[in-house]
Amino acid sequence: MNITECKLCELHKSRTHVLLGEGDPHADIMLIAQAPGELEDRENQMFIGPSGQMLDRLFADCGIKRENIYITNLLKCQLPQNRRPKQREIAACAIYLEAEIRLVQPRIVSPLGYFATKYSFETRGLKPFTKEDYPALIGKAFPAKRQIIYPLSHPTSLIHHPEYYPANVAYYKRLLHWEECKWYRVCPIKRFTENLSLETHWVDQYCLGDWQSCERFRQEEAGINHPDTLLPDGSYLKLN
Repeated sequence: MNITECKLCELHKSRTHVLLGEGDPHADIMLIAQAPGELEDRENQMFIGPSGQMLDRLFADCGIKRENIYITNLLKCQLPQNRRPKQREIAACAIYLEAEIRLVQPRIVSPLGYFATKYSFETRGLKPFTKEDYPALIGKAFPAKRQIIYPLSHPTSLIHHPEYYPANVAYYKRLLHWEECKWYRVCPIKRFTENLSLETHWVDQYCLGDWQSCERFRQEEAGINHPDTLLPDGSYLKLN
């Protein structure tokens, strides 16, 4: 089906355009926002309204260039009165988003906002969360098969809550300075995290963060044999 002629949900009745993703089609980083706003729908371009100005400010402060990443939406059509998306609309549009992810094959997928993060967790086998849990996920990394899911605040939320802007500059900056442990891809910690035997904070704190202080890394570099259950802080994982 031609996406510009899509009628899989009722949003086709009120849209002006089907907004496609923009940026480098082979980027390592993909941002997934929620849906086009009124201006984006009219002009058929990503992030050009107030939220786009905030995103450009974030990018400028972080040294990120739009053309070097890929930006898309969970829903390709505008939501009337910018209401919340319905589950059937997300499910209908998922075929297009998944096609983009397969095409781009990003290493880091950053959902912007609650609904994009919820979709990313549900479809990548990550632990479910509630709306109350969501703020604690922002700026943390969650390994999921061949990708890292890295939730970030939607720029619109920073318009309403500018007090969170400095923290989010640091979160967005990490997109460009992502350095994982050289042993991460073959480390048991990755496997334990993916099969939910271990909380993801170990990966975020050590494997994708301060891996130099990881006890596993130290012993691996020294050629010391160690069990798979050795944790980065030197303790041991207890398996049932």
